[in-house]
Amino acid sequence: MKKTVILFATILGLTFGFQISIAQTLAFTHHVLLEKNSSQARNIADFNNDGRGDIFVVEGEFKPTVFAWYEFPNWKKHTINSKSLAGMHYIADSAIGDVDGDGDQDLILPDAHEGMMRMLWFENPFIGGKSKDQEWQEHVMADLGDVSWLKDVEVADFNNDGMLDVAARGEHDMFMLYHQKNTWEKIHFPVKAHEGLASGDIDRDGYSDLILNGFWLKNPGKNIRSVWTEYDFDTKWFDQKTDSWQDNNCQVRIGDINADGLLDIIISNSEKAGYPVSWYQAPKDPMNETWREHVIDTLDYCHTLQIADFDNNGSLDVLAAEMVKGDDPDKMMLYLNNANIKSATVRKDATIAFTAQQIQNTGAYWAIAGDLGGDGDIDILSSHSYDEPPVEFWENHLLEQKKSLDKK
Repeated sequence: MKKTVILFATILGLTFGFQISIAQTLAFTHHVLLEKNSSQARNIADFNNDGRGDIFVVEGEFKPTVFAWYEFPNWKKHTINSKSLAGMHYIADSAIGDVDGDGDQDLILPDAHEGMMRMLWFENPFIGGKSKDQEWQEHVMADLGDVSWLKDVEVADFNNDGMLDVAARGEHDMFMLYHQKNTWEKIHFPVKAHEGLASGDIDRDGYSDLILNGFWLKNPGKNIRSVWTEYDFDTKWFDQKTDSWQDNNCQVRIGDINADGLLDIIISNSEKAGYPVSWYQAPKDPMNETWREHVIDTLDYCHTLQIADFDNNGSLDVLAAEMVKGDDPDKMMLYLNNANIKSATVRKDATIAFTAQQIQNTGAYWAIAGDLGGDGDIDILSSHSYDEPPVEFWENHLLEQKKSLDKK
């Protein structure tokens, strides 16, 4: 259902050490996908290889009633696995990737089944001319045991053997699941609490590292049983000691904000008020030199943090949103990076100007950025909260589509 067309004002100013300056703002249209369902985990991917982004949703926090993908353009529902859905419990994150290397996008997610955590992947049946309504086969990667939760899942070829592997973070645990032909080898080691995970090649050695709340782990390379060495970039994201489960929870992303060829770290506090949304400028030597913090803004309970080029100027923008908690309003903000990388030389300085747009003020939980419909611009998919409907999306009108994303 189409709700409204939203146009945004530009915020001007220079405060808190970040610069917000004038630039053209973007227009979005708000749509409701599932009016009566919430979602803790959702994603955007082209599931039927037609070149257009579809939507994956698993509903609810503890006993999901929806486990499906929705096909662009009319959002036809395709249940992924009805038998698996009946036994699911607490699906807190998901990842997308071609696990079996057959050319279509599979689904990876954790499931607390009968009190024990498992990592699952579901095999997309599309390749081979099979019906889009055929249900996806469930595969168990590993039984992880009595783990309180897994809220962070990353997929990459961590040992460079040509097969996708999985990193999953628990409260005090890191699980590496290495794809070994027809099996998965599990590596388990402790990490500092509590939440937040991203992956990328921080030290430029050709292997994807892991970035967590205030520290990163150096990938040991092909020897999968070697130690992942820890390096801090800012202790304030992991040294909170109030004896609350809200301590040390973050959203973390990685990308080159200032176009100097180095991967920077973007971070927010997902469960506390008063913390900044910041990006940390990568030094040439990320293991021994200081990561310089640049504050973008301050948002409370910032459980949404994504980076993407929303305005197609070649630079990475930042999407951040407060979840439904604390004082209203609960803002969803888009910070447009004003550097036009497509026409500029690589900058060695860290002066980045952002244009701040408020997209809405009703809160969002773990919003996802991606191209719905394949029209070439970045849209936003969210749930109002993990346990409060609706599941909704915001259509970016930067590049007008021939056909609206709205349901017909």
